[in-house]
Amino acid sequence: LVADGWLVEDHSMIGQRVIRTVDENTIPAIVVAWLPSTVVDPFLDDDGVAVPLFKIRYVGGELDGDLEDLELCELMES
Repeated sequence: LVADGWLVEDHSMIGQRVIRTVDENTIPAIVVAWLPSTVVDPFLDDDGVAVPLFKIRYVGGELDGDLEDLELCELMES
């Protein structure tokens, strides 16, 4: 599930349930891990700024079991 700096604790979003809209379908998901912006090779946003990522696991619908990485702003839109 997780590797390369991904953490499964130490953030308030871990375990939070979210609803994502995919192709006009709403699909439930849960936040299962996060990647801090302080890791050796962080994710950079469009402005080149290191930002944390959050990994969600879909828990229903056609994407059940699939994983997706989201920036905090994307997660908050869910």
